[in-house]
Amino acid sequence: MLIFGGGEVRAVSRTRALRIMKHLLRAVLRTLLPLAAAVAVVPAAEAQQPSFADGYHGGVYGHYPMWCTRFFVEGLAETPEWRINLEIEPETWDSVRLHTPADYGVFRAVAASPRVEFVNPAYGQPYCFNIHGESLVRHFEYGIAKLREHFPDIELKCYSSEEPCFTDCLPAVLRGFGFRYAVLKCSNTCWGGYVRGHGRGVVSWTGPSGDSIPALPRYECEGLVEGSTWQTASWNNSDEYLEACRRAGVRFPAGMCLQDAGWRNGPWIGTGAATAGGSRYVTWSEYFERVWDGRTEEAWHLTQEDIQVNLMWGSQVLQRVAQEVRSAENRAVQAEKADLMRWLGGGPAADSVRVAGMWRTLMLAQHHDCWIVPYNRVAPGRTWAEKVAEWCGGSMRTASELLGEVSAAPAFDVVNTSGVARRGVVRAEVPADMAAGSVRVVDGRGRSVPCCTVAEGERLYCLFEAETPAFGTARYRFVRGRPRRPDAACAAYAAAEGFVVENDIWRMVVDTLRGGAVVSLVDKRSGAEMVDRSSEWGFNTLRGYFYDEGRFASSTERAAHVEVEELTPLTVRVALSGTVAGEPFRQTLSLRRGDPVIECGLRIAWSRNRGIGEYDDTAAAEANRRAFKDDRYKLLLMFPAAAGRQTLYKNAPFSVCRSSLDNTFFKTWDTHKHNVVVDWVDVTGDGGRGLALMSDHTTSYAHGDGIPLSLTVQYSGRGLWGRDYPLDGPTEIRYALLPHTGTWREAGVWDACCGWNEPLYVRAAETTDAAGRSLVEIEGGGYELSSARRCGGEVEIRLFNAGAGDAPVGVSFGFGVAEIRRTRLDGTTEETLAAQSRGGRTRVEVPVPPSGFVTLRVRPSGVMP
Repeated sequence: MLIFGGGEVRAVSRTRALRIMKHLLRAVLRTLLPLAAAVAVVPAAEAQQPSFADGYHGGVYGHYPMWCTRFFVEGLAETPEWRINLEIEPETWDSVRLHTPADYGVFRAVAASPRVEFVNPAYGQPYCFNIHGESLVRHFEYGIAKLREHFPDIELKCYSSEEPCFTDCLPAVLRGFGFRYAVLKCSNTCWGGYVRGHGRGVVSWTGPSGDSIPALPRYECEGLVEGSTWQTASWNNSDEYLEACRRAGVRFPAGMCLQDAGWRNGPWIGTGAATAGGSRYVTWSEYFERVWDGRTEEAWHLTQEDIQVNLMWGSQVLQRVAQEVRSAENRAVQAEKADLMRWLGGGPAADSVRVAGMWRTLMLAQHHDCWIVPYNRVAPGRTWAEKVAEWCGGSMRTASELLGEVSAAPAFDVVNTSGVARRGVVRAEVPADMAAGSVRVVDGRGRSVPCCTVAEGERLYCLFEAETPAFGTARYRFVRGRPRRPDAACAAYAAAEGFVVENDIWRMVVDTLRGGAVVSLVDKRSGAEMVDRSSEWGFNTLRGYFYDEGRFASSTERAAHVEVEELTPLTVRVALSGTVAGEPFRQTLSLRRGDPVIECGLRIAWSRNRGIGEYDDTAAAEANRRAFKDDRYKLLLMFPAAAGRQTLYKNAPFSVCRSSLDNTFFKTWDTHKHNVVVDWVDVTGDGGRGLALMSDHTTSYAHGDGIPLSLTVQYSGRGLWGRDYPLDGPTEIRYALLPHTGTWREAGVWDACCGWNEPLYVRAAETTDAAGRSLVEIEGGGYELSSARRCGGEVEIRLFNAGAGDAPVGVSFGFGVAEIRRTRLDGTTEETLAAQSRGGRTRVEVPVPPSGFVTLRVRPSGVMP
């Protein structure tokens, strides 16, 4: 078995080993003998006694000195009333077993006792709100498997975290893995944020899918500690906190502190008569099952905006971390799908260890410390940010191998890993021995496909519109001969009104005198103007406060130069070169035939480190007011598209949130607002015209108080813990725009973003029987094929209802099917589904609640026909 964490087992004599085991076994006996009496706790009649959940947080990558394991065992033995809730990275136990085998063996004997609870099995302890839903599922799946490899008898019943590791879809995910309870407090580590205070007792936390779970919130009376920027009042069960709970009518008050592993504070709030507030120590499950009376205060439909978080959005280091993670998670999901296609076509499939290794390094890169302390050292000579680059690089290499060879070949496949048929422009490299003459493209039936060529350096590419089946491949090949040229759909030219860029859907006008601002964007299908031309802000322009100059600077202050980088009948890409505060930038705008999504890129070649933000922040780490909080002063990309009263939606893992904020702006730690964009944010005006803005990384957005929808590009200055977040190289980001009429659902924003994250791609033709066949097809729009992979000899697919209604969705399979089961996330069968077979396909109807997901296990009946 692979041991992660490095190091070697220390050699000890047999005599010394026996002495160690004898000592630790005595400690175990001291722990277990009083257990029967201790477990009884206090009956519900005495439930007003305060409870306190103590425990530890950390891991081999974050912080876990190897002496901690013995410290846990000995502390439990010495203090029978103590309980520990553990949020320890599951991979840590590999290292504990390797480095301290005797301690490991004794801890295994007490790990399943009622005085120990594992409260967060997620593999990499992610924040949850900043990654994709499928990544979240894998953290629990792989993390639970790793924990049970070490501790097969433990029960995982309650989810809790030291940091704000929450997102609104968690009730469905937790229920899917068999969890019964959740805790929404993060009392002693709120640097990155906290959950909104709510209610006065256990609520039924209800997610966007309607799934619910009993959860203990941060009470409405549980304020943020004055003079602190990391604590809520329940961190130590102080008399003041407990009195506030009494006045508010909190029936079963509880506090918590998950100490950092490596702290030697033992029982956090004392023992015996000296225990703060006369509190009892509890595991969280113990609290729910032996203290709480089972009555919930209410159903709390927590939204993403109730998770009030703030990281160093706009800093270069976090920007790069977020981009690397996004690229790796997109590729990992797509690679699994490609691997499944290969297997269903009779080809070889990757072994599970290899796939797990791809996910392992990605999950480690999603660890919350990578995002909040990227400059901290996690290994000798390596920061979290450097480890993220290493980890994501490993995941990307494996994903590329699973996706297939992309070198030039006479025959090639266009691969569609989504669950719907797609048509789109692709580019395939022409083999070198064919590049000298004319070539054309023919499809699987031998029909010539309209195409054009474009040279990139010494390579020649052929561009054409590919038609692909749902979750399948389309076979094409190059042949010598005169190509059929496609009708021209794209153009770029100078006009009196400005420089015009267009495809068959959009006509865009760029004003080079205003730094490349888009002054008009007309929908050719309806004639609607999509830019708010009455706005004082330029569309697709840069603006930010450069505090070293003491002023706001905008890209509209200087003229820009426009260059046509690519123009074919099917594609057009122009580059705008300008300056902002004297710093050169280059923006690209790309259109494709038949595609409503406008792809954009931005590169700023900083000449030196510049101060960007509200002011030069020299405050102490504990200061409440900080310059990095208010996004209005950061360098923003601005998009005035919707006029009048506006409605804003934003996506989150397995969720879409309608914003209730008047604006996204705040200046202090105790006034956080949720201003996070994971994949996209959409704003629609009174007239039904709107704009979806997609980002290649999780970051923040700005909106309100006269500021149009804007994407955070840059902050440079002091940040968390007083650390400097400088500009140390160029800034490069990708983003995309989808102007539309109607709601985000009617515009298919989720579908469009999935297509942007998971594009059609070209690989050398593979010898399988699957070419031209739809292997999995989802009927209708609004559903995401979140995952499709091989699990042993079965196929597992996960469907997310991203914008469809509540009617069952039809799903059909283009391979032999023996059985279809609906399962929980932990693999437990919930129902065997009735299916119909006709015309070589098997069809099933599946109820998927809006904003919910369903997992199906399909047992193939044989090889592909």
